[in-house]
Amino acid sequence: MKKLLPILVFALLAFSQTTVLAHSKLESSNPEQGSSVSEKLETIQLVFNTDIEDSSTFTVMKDGNKEVPVENIQISGPELSGTVPNTMENGSYTVSWDIVGADGHVIKDSITFTYNGAEETPPAEEEAPAPEEEPEAKDPASSEEPEEKNSAAKETPAEEPAQNNQTLLIIGGILAAAAAGAVFFSMKKGRR
Repeated sequence: MKKLLPILVFALLAFSQTTVLAHSKLESSNPEQGSSVSEKLETIQLVFNTDIEDSSTFTVMKDGNKEVPVENIQISGPELSGTVPNTMENGSYTVSWDIVGADGHVIKDSITFTYNGAEETPPAEEEAPAPEEEPEAKDPASSEEPEEKNSAAKETPAEEPAQNNQTLLIIGGILAAAAAGAVFFSMKKGRR
């Protein structure tokens, strides 16, 4: 039994490393992917499953072509947040991040949301309901396309760690078998 202890310790260490090698991924966000925000939005918040490095950042684009200034970008453990202007216009927004995870890998991805906040000019509000309804009807269709692109982009990274885990398990199994074989042959040599 004492001779099996090093093998068991080696196997335990080999297989426990797989969780450390997993890439960072988005766990939650405010606003959420595909959501429609009607209340005043002051802060964008992204929370990942691991701590992220200080060089991580994100941008916000309106309708895919107009950058929205983000101020006070802060990183606290797994959380990345920043302040957006109080004068956000109604429309479709994309939050794109470029983070460095705890494992050192660079991860780039994005989420989309629609902002339908009240406009500040009262005369425009009286005439605006009919035009606002048309963009709302268009927004789900336009947001479905980025969601499909995002889900395709998210499927690839999700498959990658699973493949890495399988590879590590196979390598760990081979190493454990080699270690067991080495111990077996050394014990067999000692008996001669």
